[in-house]
This record gives sequence, C-alpha cells and structure tokens, in this order.
Amino acid sequence: MSARYVYECPYYIRYRSDKKEMHCEGSILYFKSADDRARWLSRYCCNHPGWMECSNAKRMTEFYEEDAHD
Repeated sequence: MSARYVYECPYYIRYRSDKKEMHCEGSILYFKSADDRARWLSRYCCNHPGWMECSNAKRMTEFYEEDAHD
C-alpha cells in the first residue's frame, strides 16, 4: 500500500516500509504487514484527535506534563 499521510501526532518520527516498523518518540512499533501499519497510521498518527488515544502518545504527553511541573 503506497499512500501519503498528513501526520497529526507530535511524537511521530518516521516509518520504514522495508521493515514494517514505525519510529515514534519513545518507542518503535513493529507490524506484521504494511496494511496493518497503514491502519494504525490512519487511526492514530494521521487522525485528529485520534492520535491522543494512542498508548505511546498518552505516555509521552504524561511524561512531558510531569516534567513541566517539576
């Protein structure tokens, strides 16, 4: 699946189509197929406000909010 995306998530870094993996701040996600990765991108990374429901995005947001209060 070849598609262009508009990324909403501020923690998204890049994806590697050859390895079916996606790099985000704080994690690397591995997928069984390019279609699985495309579904994830559509549901979370390229979706506003869907990106805020991603477990990694929630964790990173909490991390930065805690750091801001210290």
